[in-house]
Amino acid sequence: LAGMLIGIWSIALVALTYRLDFRRSVRRLSVAILLGVICQGLLGGFRVQLDERGLAMLHGIFAAIVFSLMGTMALVTGKTWRNLDVNEVQSRLTAVQIAAVLMLVMAIMQYVFGSLIRHKGMGLAEHFWMGVGMPVLSLANLAIVFRSKPGVPWLRRSAVWLAVIVFGQVALGLCAWAMKYGIPSMGIVGIADSVQQVLFRTAHMVWGTVTIMAIVLHGLRVFRVAKLAPAPTQTRLELRQVRSAAAGELTMRTSLPGEGGVA
Repeated sequence: LAGMLIGIWSIALVALTYRLDFRRSVRRLSVAILLGVICQGLLGGFRVQLDERGLAMLHGIFAAIVFSLMGTMALVTGKTWRNLDVNEVQSRLTAVQIAAVLMLVMAIMQYVFGSLIRHKGMGLAEHFWMGVGMPVLSLANLAIVFRSKPGVPWLRRSAVWLAVIVFGQVALGLCAWAMKYGIPSMGIVGIADSVQQVLFRTAHMVWGTVTIMAIVLHGLRVFRVAKLAPAPTQTRLELRQVRSAAAGELTMRTSLPGEGGVA
């Protein structure tokens, strides 16, 4: 029933987009969301009918993609996206872009390993060590964004929220680990299929979807600012041209005959 409701709202989204937004890319994005919801519904239906764990894993991974598309739709239809002013940005954002791409790649791999643990019981070590790397990378991304001069508040807020979301995901992961495997030194015993175990594992999975969406939206913000910001060499080139023109004018004035000396 929830899937049917999402499908109806996706159809309404396409209709509203074609009526209210004339950008071709946004219209295509709304159609992509509708197609994604349809594919997600088919995957869910076949997963139930066939009782296939492989389809269950694919169903969960594809949900993160569809959710990220929905978040992208909300971002690109906002006022800040359309009216962003980055004329004062003079530094290159290459390091910020690299950090955003690395976070997305690592998050996707982390999500896949989490799905393997949930449905296949494998990939635990890889998921754990990448889980250690994610908060480190989020802090590095935060530092890089805040070191860019002059800073863009839109990007800084995004980097801060992204770090908060990542650390929240790590906290949920630690709780899910404790409920599943237990921590004897702290008196915590893992009980199979207990309410606490199911609750934390599911919350960890859902928050993982939110984390991937947050990383995607942060990356879109970064590339949006990089696209709109003036090239760092453009201002310097204009200054050189002005100086060259002024020097040429001064040379012409000093070489004019009949003025009785050097100007």
